[in-house]
Amino acid sequence: MASELHRAYPGGLPPAAQLLLDDPGRGLGRLVAQMRAWWDAVLAPRWEAILAMVESEVAHRGRRLAAEGPSAAFADLHDTVVWHDGAVEVHSRTDNDVDLGGRGLLLVPAAFAWPDVWPMNDPPWQPAIVYAPRGLADLWAPRRDDAGALDDLLGARRATILAALGRPSSTQELAQRLRASPAGVSAHLGVLRRAGLVAGRREGRHVLYGRTRAGDALLRAAGATPR
Repeated sequence: MASELHRAYPGGLPPAAQLLLDDPGRGLGRLVAQMRAWWDAVLAPRWEAILAMVESEVAHRGRRLAAEGPSAAFADLHDTVVWHDGAVEVHSRTDNDVDLGGRGLLLVPAAFAWPDVWPMNDPPWQPAIVYAPRGLADLWAPRRDDAGALDDLLGARRATILAALGRPSSTQELAQRLRASPAGVSAHLGVLRRAGLVAGRREGRHVLYGRTRAGDALLRAAGATPR
């Protein structure tokens, strides 16, 4: 850890980084708390989209490698990466020849790599090239609040019910809040439950319904604002 910190801050460690060396327990505790806050604010709302983008990129590279060979797999990876005479060349500020020795080379698409690529060859890690996947600009573009898409997909009433389940509610509570009939709300909840978008649990005489992770992901993917 010390070598990585000094590499990241060649001009001297800031106090927060120095704490990781002087008091690792306290320093790591602070770092974990900051990473959790950052995750909740930045990554969690977009995590499904990040995973989908990375999985699509891995599948794309694998198809090109299988169908056309290494030159196609590296062709549009980055302007500084080329396949030449059976070797991968990464044009960077450092000059270093790496013999893979049968270890293989990992291609690692990362949502935070743009605009550079990061060739990695630090033991004990497997040699890798970290790069920005296709479609990265769309991932971080401002999101549009468009509940209309969800209405078109589910129907206006079901979309409204799904969005209203930000807190667990009974059929009767939802009907009162939405000014709808309990029978109609119950029928729509049944469809949403069969689709895996909501789940119910019994509390006393009532069944409380709430969105599942799939329901939350669908709302975010449609750009709808949960209510």
